[in-house]
Amino acid sequence: MRNSVNSLFRLGLGFALVGIAAACSGELGLGGAGIDGTDNLATGDSTTNPLGTGPGPASTVPLPPLPAPPDDCAPTAGHFVEPSLVRRLTSRQYNRAIEGIFGDTSAPADNFPAVSLEGGFDNQSNAQLVGQDTSERWEIAARSIAAKAVLAPSTSLGCGAAALDECAKTQLPVIGRRLFRRPLSEQENAAYQGFYARHRATDTAEVALELTLTAMLMSPKFLFLLERGVPQGNGLYALSGHEVASRLALFLWNEVPDEELLAAAEAGELNTPEGVAARATAMLQDERAAATIQDFHSQWFGLRNAGTLVVPDGAPDTLKDAAKAEVEHFIQDWYSTQGGRIQDLFTSTKAWVDADLAKAYGVSMTGGPQLVDLPPGERSGLLTRLMFLGTHSNPAARGEFVLRQALCILLPPPPALTANDMVPRLETETTRQHFERHATNPCASGCHANLDPVGFLFENYDKAGSWRSDESGQPINAATSVAIADPGVDGPINGAIEFSKRIATSRTVSDCLATHWFQYANGRNAGSHDKCSVLSAQERLAASGGDVRQLLVGLAQVDSFRFVRKTGL
Repeated sequence: MRNSVNSLFRLGLGFALVGIAAACSGELGLGGAGIDGTDNLATGDSTTNPLGTGPGPASTVPLPPLPAPPDDCAPTAGHFVEPSLVRRLTSRQYNRAIEGIFGDTSAPADNFPAVSLEGGFDNQSNAQLVGQDTSERWEIAARSIAAKAVLAPSTSLGCGAAALDECAKTQLPVIGRRLFRRPLSEQENAAYQGFYARHRATDTAEVALELTLTAMLMSPKFLFLLERGVPQGNGLYALSGHEVASRLALFLWNEVPDEELLAAAEAGELNTPEGVAARATAMLQDERAAATIQDFHSQWFGLRNAGTLVVPDGAPDTLKDAAKAEVEHFIQDWYSTQGGRIQDLFTSTKAWVDADLAKAYGVSMTGGPQLVDLPPGERSGLLTRLMFLGTHSNPAARGEFVLRQALCILLPPPPALTANDMVPRLETETTRQHFERHATNPCASGCHANLDPVGFLFENYDKAGSWRSDESGQPINAATSVAIADPGVDGPINGAIEFSKRIATSRTVSDCLATHWFQYANGRNAGSHDKCSVLSAQERLAASGGDVRQLLVGLAQVDSFRFVRKTGL
């Protein structure tokens, strides 16, 4: 059995990498010899290979070059989509798929290697590199999941009281439908059944079924989003109903489609923008959508950095977890009870606090953790919470986050500074005075000229985020002037409270968050050919008064979500 599993592993990895290479190079056909049902999975004897990408021969027709980006976004302008890399399931999506299909709650993907972040997000295709360590962890997970499923086939596989031989015949197509997010083709089903039969001839039903399930779990059809689409001409492909269902489920629920969503795809309900909008609206009522809202904001806001949070003097180290939990409760309350409008992210004074966190905020409370109102003269939205301030503990870091994550302003890379370029702080200086003096250094002035003016708005908060009115015997100066080409924000501003209220209604901030959501929804940055899709999402968010639900429905309707472009290099 071990040799068979090793063969599965090697072939599974090989086909996964071939799939990525084909997507990157613009090759339309991922089928054909060696991939689409013509090689034996375990022995390589050119008979059957369940790891194919679906029915259809490989294409040898050169794909067209990428057309010019759109000049306008009129409905008659056509469909414009940026070519993109194949992406794979995130660890979170993998775990939820395994739980939903097999009832396995062991979260095997928690042991997968961490991926690089793009814009703070972990689902970006250009950062999802597959190395040997990742491949080995896939193998370990697949073997473990399959072994546990075979031990409890009545529940994990839906076999009921049926013998395993009969269960394999009836349930492998059912499991394959969920894993691959579409029904198995006749060729695929025959390949898996044949694979099971060959191993059953020389071993027990348990071993044969375990090997077959491992094959499915190692398939790139499960691990990756392999989207063939329906040709529309000129390298453009409309996603099939099943492919749209996969994107919807992974976007709005962070899991693979359930039976209801697959049935909607098969009924043709996802073939039009209106049908997609109706289904997305219904999906947002599900509690699984609230978890995705939490996931987006956790990544956008950097909650994974809670371990680096600076705690106030005398506060316990457990305050780090409390500060993270506070933001999680904030997002949950914002979406579920406050209406989920962008403005409230930057103006709400609601906070879920325990005794230590209440003390850090200067709030009186009795009893256990509870929802309180923070002092409105000191706190306004996420940018004035300990989680942000304590993980961005100086003006430059605070300014950099706001410019990049809230305003989508591109910043030049920082210069390589030496020890001689660093300016030591004087005992009599405030933090602002120190940074102003540091910015006079020619090596540092380029970056700090952009970062510091916004960062100085948060000078009423020390490095841990505690409120202060003076520092080093001098009154705090949190007044500055902002210039971001937004008339609603630009000009003199005094402090973070005023700034938070201004950006709450800023179209720049609204457009920026819509752009981040586009990146999260599609697993990639927007390109020049996504211009119309991004603009459509931005306009929808603005027209709805900042309603994030309307934004998400709009993102599911745009061309970049419902089409793919395949082009030659």
